[in-house]
Amino acid sequence: MRFRKTLLAVAIAGVFTAPAFAQTSQEDQAKETQRDVKQQQRIEQGLKSGELNSKEAGRLEREETRVDKMESHAGANGNVSPEEQRRINAAQNKVSHDIAAQKHDAQTGNPTPPRPSAFRPTCSATSPRKNASTRA
Repeated sequence: MRFRKTLLAVAIAGVFTAPAFAQTSQEDQAKETQRDVKQQQRIEQGLKSGELNSKEAGRLEREETRVDKMESHAGANGNVSPEEQRRINAAQNKVSHDIAAQKHDAQTGNPTPPRPSAFRPTCSATSPRKNASTRA
């Protein structure tokens, strides 16, 4: 009888704590996604400013893709173990460090100039047009 009460108490506790674990997992996933986006923006900014050349940016993109694959494989079963999370975090730290190192090394690329505005002059009504009736 005592075993059944203990088992029932554990089951009830599990029902109430499962949503908390799911929420933490969703928060962790949101943080990872935000970190991926920030690192991608750093790479793009480095290309635009000329701090990164295209070869460096490509290498950093491949590293970021590898981390993305690690994240998708880890979350494939719906649960990321603490060990998997540590490995992903270490890989993200390495990519972040590599981005900073590449942006501050001696190699530079051609900075992307700002794009001109999308203003295109239109034909005005006063421009001379030839049509079939005015031709001699």
